[in-house]
Amino acid sequence: MIRKIFFAAIFIIGSLTVDVYGDNMKKIKNTIEKQQFSGVVLPAEWKLFRSDFFTSQDAAAARFEDDFLIPFQGKDKIKPVILKPARILDLTLGKKHARENRAILAGVIYSEKPQTIYVGFGADWWIDGFCNGAYIGGTDVGGNDNWPPSAQDRVFPLNLRAGRNDLTFFVTPGSGSWGVAVEFFAKCDDPDIPPRRLPEPGIAFQPYITNLAEDSVTITYLLNGRQPLQLEYRQAGTKEWSTMSKLRGGQIIDEKPILQFKLTGLKPDTTYEYRALRRVPPYYFGGSREKIHTFRTWSGKSQSYTFFLMGDTQDTSKKKNLARMRIVQKAFPEVKKCSFFVHVGDFHGVINHFRNDVFDSVLKTIPSEMYIVAARGNHEFEGAEAQQWVDHFSYSTGKSYGMFRAGEVCYIVLDTGHHLGKYSRNSHNVHMGLNYLDTLLEEQTAWLKEAVKSPEFQTAKFRIAIAHVAPHGQSDSFKHMVPRTQKMVQDVFKNSKYPLDLWLAGHTHVYKRIPAHPEWNFPVIVVGGGGPNAEKRPGLALLFDVQPGKITMKALNADGSVCDTFELKK
Repeated sequence: MIRKIFFAAIFIIGSLTVDVYGDNMKKIKNTIEKQQFSGVVLPAEWKLFRSDFFTSQDAAAARFEDDFLIPFQGKDKIKPVILKPARILDLTLGKKHARENRAILAGVIYSEKPQTIYVGFGADWWIDGFCNGAYIGGTDVGGNDNWPPSAQDRVFPLNLRAGRNDLTFFVTPGSGSWGVAVEFFAKCDDPDIPPRRLPEPGIAFQPYITNLAEDSVTITYLLNGRQPLQLEYRQAGTKEWSTMSKLRGGQIIDEKPILQFKLTGLKPDTTYEYRALRRVPPYYFGGSREKIHTFRTWSGKSQSYTFFLMGDTQDTSKKKNLARMRIVQKAFPEVKKCSFFVHVGDFHGVINHFRNDVFDSVLKTIPSEMYIVAARGNHEFEGAEAQQWVDHFSYSTGKSYGMFRAGEVCYIVLDTGHHLGKYSRNSHNVHMGLNYLDTLLEEQTAWLKEAVKSPEFQTAKFRIAIAHVAPHGQSDSFKHMVPRTQKMVQDVFKNSKYPLDLWLAGHTHVYKRIPAHPEWNFPVIVVGGGGPNAEKRPGLALLFDVQPGKITMKALNADGSVCDTFELKK
């Protein structure tokens, strides 16, 4: 049954014509044709890309102006076919199709000002829509529900920014046909379409801790809506709570989705408890206390602890990322008891929604008391929300790189940038023009030269570097990332100017242990990860046991076996 949707103000620009269908729509045809959009230019044509390797992740990153796309999990350059607007766009191109086929449909909309219009779409049989990389809606696991598909099947608000807006669809065929219906509406009066509401104010995910030291820690909360929040904390075993507030202009901040508290003046090697105090309306005098979490500060003395490391967890879906993490935790329960978790970059393929792609994915499996150490990978430079990286994972430097000391070990975390040049037109890397990697390299090089002179580094028994790529033992097919890393660290780590004991990396998705190089006098360990059937590859995760005077490592397989071991002694 055709849903009774009454749309006003539809006008097709240029060579497009209004295609009104359905008995109910015919009755108001004259009303529709007399209206028009204000300052909006709709797609005059669509680009169709077809590949069985495409995913919704590819669709979110695609643009109409792309001359070709390379699937995230493929190698071939996929060139487009131009389609003119029609009531139903035929994606079969007149050929047979199969259920495993996939397609991306790309168009562009121009708007004179920020405004909201509506887009209606339907497909045979699954479809997801994206605007400027952000998900706008689509079918559920049951598919389109109605056949034949029409633009009335799904209607969503389309929030346009001033200027260019990229609209893309990821489409999977049904058993009988493969078609897409798309239409735009200036107004939607359908009572069946509920208004888009923001999530209820509150805490979105469990808190996480970074920058743990002997006397300080950073605690971060991700919030929904305007949620005033304070932090209460105390030394475990004591009764009195201290309260910390983030103030601006004499008021508790209540408008930021990311709220960080940096606690200082703490005691070394001590367990602390903390909880959030959510201030509640209407007058905000009262509050709701959340669950108590704990952390333990580091000791400056020789200290025993464990940590585990993974990288390149990016995949086509959040479900696969979560499954991979849980496979490791089930096969090796001890990793859930580690002091901290290291990720060497590439949480997700394209960071279009930071919360979904990182926190509602890989980090969802990490206990709140486990300290998180994150090195930025090349894929963290890609996507509509890639720039939020520093908001979530900055170090004491306030940057995406830094240094910390845990017992006898000094860890240096480096940001090795992207493996593509500034002017690359790689189909995934739609924000490459915003990346100033030379500046990142220069400022990081200057910081590193001073960091290795510090007592924190000089007095350590072990020194470990953590980065997405290593300066030796790895190949980079784009011939950009490894040379930049070499240039960044050569004045401190080459030829043992400042001795380094170990370098931990990822990027190549294949486990590898590389001996010291004549010029780079330290071994490199590359963790496995990423790609199809990654859970079947060796060295999916690394487990480290730090003891006074000795560090041992096990390379873990998803089936519970160990594929390699390594030991450092002093």
